[in-house]
Amino acid sequence: MVDASLYTAFLLAAFVRCVTPGPDMRFIVAMGGRGGTSAGGGMAAFGVACAMFVHAVAAALGLSAKLARLLRRSRRVARGPNVFSGTVFTGLAVRPAAAPK
Repeated sequence: MVDASLYTAFLLAAFVRCVTPGPDMRFIVAMGGRGGTSAGGGMAAFGVACAMFVHAVAAALGLSAKLARLLRRSRRVARGPNVFSGTVFTGLAVRPAAAPK
């Protein structure tokens, strides 16, 4: 049986986490400001929702725990996602600056 005070604390923490804007919300707002509500913000929100769905399915299947275990064991494997995401975000940052005006 779960203690009611622990359950209440969990629900409060989950609520605070859900309503606090994070990087995904900043991304959606930035894309909405750049491309308009439907073109930028709508597609960005759809992309974020798809990513959350994939993560939730992976967690439900136990793949997240296996990936976390693998990343803790090997620094070389753990460095891969960081390099990949850094490359992608650098490309996204340079692309608008390099575009002809």
